[in-house]
Amino acid sequence: MGAEATNRQWRTLSVATGIAGLAGIVLVAGSQALVQAGGGEPAFDASAEEILGFFEARNDTLYAAGSFLGLIAALALLWFFAGFWAVLRAAEGQPAWRSVVALVSGIVFVVPVMSPGWDLAGFRVDDGVDPQLARLAFDQGNLGFANAWLALASFLLAAGWVILSS
Repeated sequence: MGAEATNRQWRTLSVATGIAGLAGIVLVAGSQALVQAGGGEPAFDASAEEILGFFEARNDTLYAAGSFLGLIAALALLWFFAGFWAVLRAAEGQPAWRSVVALVSGIVFVVPVMSPGWDLAGFRVDDGVDPQLARLAFDQGNLGFANAWLALASFLLAAGWVILSS
């Protein structure tokens, strides 16, 4: 393969990776806006009844659209992390362990963000969800999101290390 074709492939990879990253961020923000369209999110230490009221006040259509957009956002972020890994791996050289840490950290970031916490209560609230189960689902979703920040920090550390050393 010629140098021109290789350069074109790297350019395509770079542009696709950037688009996937930007799309992932926009889709995450959009999905959260839709999921929370029925009313303000209760405080983390809210009572079970307040949390159940939050899920009951949601707009069914917007909630479903937000949940679907969240899945698309997760897929876009996975594409971003995979593309970024390829770029980092090429910059890092051998052994390419930090770029692998960045990739795995990116995947670990996406998994808890996509946990079904809120959806467990949100899609069944009309069937008479117990307030404590709604609270459990709410807490699972919030804790998963909060814990995902550690994986994102690991991604940034590994990626930053490769970038600074290359």
